[in-house]
Amino acid sequence: MNSRNVEPLLECTYKLADNAILAKGIDWYLRKKNVEKAGLSTGAEKECVVWGISVLRKGITEITREQ
Repeated sequence: MNSRNVEPLLECTYKLADNAILAKGIDWYLRKKNVEKAGLSTGAEKECVVWGISVLRKGITEITREQ
């Protein structure tokens, strides 16, 4: 299993702290499960994208909760 670094993804979400509307829009888009539409049906690539989306959504939830 590859170790994954969450810091770069969280840094991206923290940049959205001053724009809650954009953060909520991105969260909505990620929630719509667009991974399937990206052509990543199986394998490590899909697992990585699903992991990344979960990290991004957690970061967005954290910053929008603070506002």
